[in-house]
Amino acid sequence: MKITKRWLEGHNACKEGLKWFKTKNLKSIEHEELIKLLAKDGRFNEIWWLIVHLLKGRILVNWGCYCARLVLPIWEAGNPDDTSVRHCLEIAENPESTSEELMDAAAEAAAFASAASAASAASAAFASAASAAYGIASAAAKAAFWAAYAASAASTAAIQAGWDVAEIEQKIVDKGLELIKQQD
Repeated sequence: MKITKRWLEGHNACKEGLKWFKTKNLKSIEHEELIKLLAKDGRFNEIWWLIVHLLKGRILVNWGCYCARLVLPIWEAGNPDDTSVRHCLEIAENPESTSEELMDAAAEAAAFASAASAASAASAAFASAASAAYGIASAAAKAAFWAAYAASAASTAAIQAGWDVAEIEQKIVDKGLELIKQQD
């Protein structure tokens, strides 16, 4: 998919991301190329945001759950008594979950994500991605995204604690690109 400044503005990209896009003198670029440029500049938050805006419906749910599962051990190691992220994932991954169960799980993970973000200084890019994803009609997508967002806060905390999560970030990007291709 071609990404333009107009597309970014139409999807409420953050000011920092738009400024970066402009400084690169980009007019129109395929999403894969944009992701490579962002990765080269270490702009993982913008990659995350872009993938969230390119994936749709159940595919977004799958990616959100995948992301959360990658960093779930990091969160659980530091918070062994908190099962909110795991619970939200189980609900989101279950195709038989009711809308009510999904919305309750999403709310639970959203509450945790907000607290985890404040505690770990998760970036504004994650917050804008969360806001965009929360507007998705599918309750399962909301639940999955909030689980992934909560887990990303755990990942941010791990980075701040000195953990190397570059491999996890690369897996998240690779899976996102794979799923974008699947939905095309």
